[in-house]
Amino acid sequence: MFLSLKKRLFKCFDVSMIYHTSAGIKSFNQLISSDAFVPYGSNAAEFVNTKHLRLGIDNLVDSYANIGKPVNESPHFELIDKIMQDKGIEGCDYFYRLEIGALDLRPPQNVKGTLVVNKTRADILGIHKSIMAGHCEPIKTIGYGDIKYIIDGKHRASLYHYLGIDALCIDVTHVINDSFFCWVYRLMRKRETDYSKHIRFFREFYGE
Repeated sequence: MFLSLKKRLFKCFDVSMIYHTSAGIKSFNQLISSDAFVPYGSNAAEFVNTKHLRLGIDNLVDSYANIGKPVNESPHFELIDKIMQDKGIEGCDYFYRLEIGALDLRPPQNVKGTLVVNKTRADILGIHKSIMAGHCEPIKTIGYGDIKYIIDGKHRASLYHYLGIDALCIDVTHVINDSFFCWVYRLMRKRETDYSKHIRFFREFYGE
């Protein structure tokens, strides 16, 4: 009850809180979402070879962080690989990480039972269908040199990689200057040994 009231109050007054957990930094009433990652001006979507894609910011401590890894080393790719081969996915690292809050920016999720597993499978097959039909939403990326870091669209990127075709991407590098990421970086610097992978990433982009 208290948690529900807290959520309503935070949303009512547009208050967000970021905090440390054993898996990484999480946020309460996160004020930025993938919907906010819109491209500037005339930025157009382009097809990119998946070898140039890397996993982006996930706010996880070094022992769980996937930032900088190629697509085929992601928990998302293992999930995609099993779904596309019609194999069981219950034991995937993806769901283990989701349950303990070590997959991405989200806090721990309840993955007990078949509901989440079945919905995930259906969602992935839906994305596959949209890719094959040529109307899949572009993957949102942050560019640095020849490398593009995925800020939104790891499942899509994994599917493109599995299919062996170039991924439709759009650049949203400007979001790195959003106050949310600035505050996350500030919090990480207080525990540099826990977040050294992310800190190196932020320092490159902020020119430190």
